[in-house]
Amino acid sequence: VSENGNLVVSGKMSILEDTALHSLHNSKSQQAAQNSDSKLKLDAHDVYKELRLRGYDYGKAFQGILESNNAGDSGKLEWTGNWVTFLDTMLQMIVVGLPGRNLRLPTRIRSVCIDPVSQLDKVF
Repeated sequence: VSENGNLVVSGKMSILEDTALHSLHNSKSQQAAQNSDSKLKLDAHDVYKELRLRGYDYGKAFQGILESNNAGDSGKLEWTGNWVTFLDTMLQMIVVGLPGRNLRLPTRIRSVCIDPVSQLDKVF
């Protein structure tokens, strides 16, 4: 991906085989089953207040977390049809669950696995 003739990000995309896709769905089901109700539920206002305290200042288009638990492993994210803001919102969820209030910026991502059929089924 480039912007104004400058390389912004590089990598490769591939389609998961059925066995890998099945494994992904199984791990997500197990994760959901382990999700504890004892975790504190945060609304969008609370999430972005916490992120501001950590040094992040997101504009409205990038405030896609509608709700989250305090571990950042479960929540509702806004889908506007924009993959850039959606993927950034997924990274924000990870930050919510990190201990401490340090500012952290990703320098690399090894892999991201998204099942577009499952993702669209979850959109409401």
